[in-house]
Amino acid sequence: MTKTMRLTRLPAALAVLLALTGCASADDPAEGPGACAFDAASRTLTVTGSIDDDLAACITGHEDNDVAILRVDSVGGQVNAALDAADVIARWRPHIVVAGQCNSSCANYWLPVAGRITLEPRAAVILHGSI
Repeated sequence: MTKTMRLTRLPAALAVLLALTGCASADDPAEGPGACAFDAASRTLTVTGSIDDDLAACITGHEDNDVAILRVDSVGGQVNAALDAADVIARWRPHIVVAGQCNSSCANYWLPVAGRITLEPRAAVILHGSI
């Protein structure tokens, strides 16, 4: 006799966890190495990938207040790198657009210093280690 378990019989938290395990893929830009690109015409800095020293350097390279919109898609990353970038982002007070994910260090340190926050459809913000 083979036992089968229906998803509906699982505890709710486990069912949610199982449902979410297939949501991200290795091709997800939020999970890859950090990258950023600046569009001067729209004053938009687009940031994707994990937050590391290189990504923070790209962000801090725009210290002269030229960024009005910061588009992010990041699973988070190194706390010190995120804090270095947050110092500059706080001076800009940009409109942060979450174009996918803003998790962990992105959510904890960048969103609080935004002048405005917009979540695109299906965007996610996940705080890590917060109360």
